[in-house]
Amino acid sequence: MDTKKKIILFSAIFLFSLALTPYMIPLPDDLLTPGDLAHSKSNFIEVKGVTLHYETHSPKAHNDTVVFVHGFGGSTFSFQNNIQPLNEAGFQVVLVDMPGFGLSERTLETNHSHKGRAELLLALLDEIDPDSSVHWVGHSMGGNIISWIPTIDQNRTSSLTIIASPFSNSTNKKAKALLSFPPAQRALAVGFPRFITPERIATFLESAYQRPLSSEEIEGYYLPLKIRDTHLTLIGLIRDRMSFPPDYERIQYPTLLIWGDADSWVPLENALDWKAAIACNQMKIIPDAGHNVMETHSEEFNAHLIHFILHRVPAINP
Repeated sequence: MDTKKKIILFSAIFLFSLALTPYMIPLPDDLLTPGDLAHSKSNFIEVKGVTLHYETHSPKAHNDTVVFVHGFGGSTFSFQNNIQPLNEAGFQVVLVDMPGFGLSERTLETNHSHKGRAELLLALLDEIDPDSSVHWVGHSMGGNIISWIPTIDQNRTSSLTIIASPFSNSTNKKAKALLSFPPAQRALAVGFPRFITPERIATFLESAYQRPLSSEEIEGYYLPLKIRDTHLTLIGLIRDRMSFPPDYERIQYPTLLIWGDADSWVPLENALDWKAAIACNQMKIIPDAGHNVMETHSEEFNAHLIHFILHRVPAINP
């Protein structure tokens, strides 16, 4: 056998072994299910073929509904500091776990793009609260999701609040190609839950909080990531990610931009881009706050949000 054939043979054996290796590693035996983490306020509903987890917090009497949508890696836990003040101001609060996060279903059988997730939110509200006027509040990736809603259905929006959301998104074509390869998906399935630890979560989120996390905060982000098949969320997001934004000219509704001036994850320059793109907007900057401003500076955040909803400028084209 000549040298060229030997190189081809050994390369083929190496690649075959590399592809086979992830299947030889068992899945961790400490993975959770959504039922393991469900609580007294948990609700589950199937919408467009995917099971969503949500919470509804209603005062005795309410007018409008405020829907909170979390960012990447977040969940309904991200907004626990915002429920009571909004209820006391007379608003019903709905918290939603997007597919693959929190206690919602992990599946590739849904559209994980921002537009696809916006369509899911509208379908959910049609099921659980079809008549309310909705104030959409989105943090980070959640802001990108809710920015699609007025372009899909102009009748379900009273206002938008965008919290520390990146203005533009790009598609990583190399990652998309790699994660379409089944052995790479299996490697992610066995590697991701082993990589995620409370210590790594604490270190990773400290820059978002701009302070050390409490044990409750670490657990609130860590445990949902230990649910079986969470790795499918990464695959779906990369597979379905769209690089183009919604039509900002169709966002003719009162819009509040809230940022922390110490946000190193999505710097303040993004807020200025949103401000230039959306016609009807206000912007509030919270001093010394990082990316998770609604958690770390909840008192200031809640005051800004409630004042905006109560005193918002009417829509340009209601």
